[in-house]
Amino acid sequence: MDKLKKSLSKNLWVLVAAGLMIIGGGFALVVALNHGLPDNAKLNAENVKMESTPAKANAVTPGGYTLIDKSKDTPEEEKSYKLYLKQANPGHTQEQIDEEYNRLWAHKTPGDKDMTAAQAATYAVDILKKFYAIDLTGYTVEADFSGGWASKDVWDFSIYKPRSSDKTRSYHVSVDSVTGSLMDMSWGTAGVIKVENKNLGDRAWIKAAVKQVTRLLPEHVTVTGSKVLYGNPGEGVVVLCKLSDGSDSVIRVAGPKREAMGYQHFPSGYDGSWEQPIADGAEAPCCKIPESGK
Repeated sequence: MDKLKKSLSKNLWVLVAAGLMIIGGGFALVVALNHGLPDNAKLNAENVKMESTPAKANAVTPGGYTLIDKSKDTPEEEKSYKLYLKQANPGHTQEQIDEEYNRLWAHKTPGDKDMTAAQAATYAVDILKKFYAIDLTGYTVEADFSGGWASKDVWDFSIYKPRSSDKTRSYHVSVDSVTGSLMDMSWGTAGVIKVENKNLGDRAWIKAAVKQVTRLLPEHVTVTGSKVLYGNPGEGVVVLCKLSDGSDSVIRVAGPKREAMGYQHFPSGYDGSWEQPIADGAEAPCCKIPESGK
């Protein structure tokens, strides 16, 4: 399983650190393309306008959450990034360091076609409110932009409550920077969640997964088939759902309520990236659910 899948399946803080950190020659951000925001969940223009333009970068929005737009450069960040680049590339000239910095920062800056951080946050927050039925008043929403790569340009959001306990949930949501459609979503806690998932061969796991995926699809798209990718007592069950429009979605459900822990959509079809490789002569890293459980 690649970096994103490991993060989605385990701990949100690991995902945030992996997805947003600048490393060496570029940003380590792996996302899938997704059209998955339900038609009936899209916000109207009035709602977007209402929450789209806070007066300053860290303003409390009408939605009650504090928005931090990390796509806006600051002199302190520029100095820090250039110092890191210089230390990582001691043989580079200052001109080369400046060029590398400008190239990296260009990927963090939205263009004319992209929504602002506040507009995109409205979509991400709306998805969380509808799917998890939570009130984000008092939460902090950090927005990072990633563009100019092989995949679509995206807004990536880390949503957490300051001064929270290890059991308080934090969330990660990625949306298309132009349409606001859902790309991936997960939640976790700062502390380790210890849950033993039992009866992994029960078809109730698949039914729960399909039900959760259906909630994230447009009304005209349905789940036409499902397949268990893997399951284990610690992580729950990961299910691949085939969709009526030819795309796929993968979801991990876990816990006594078989709740959605991580979700990703594959508009061009599932690419195998959630599979866990088995080394020669080693035991499977997770227990495949018996055929009778599919």
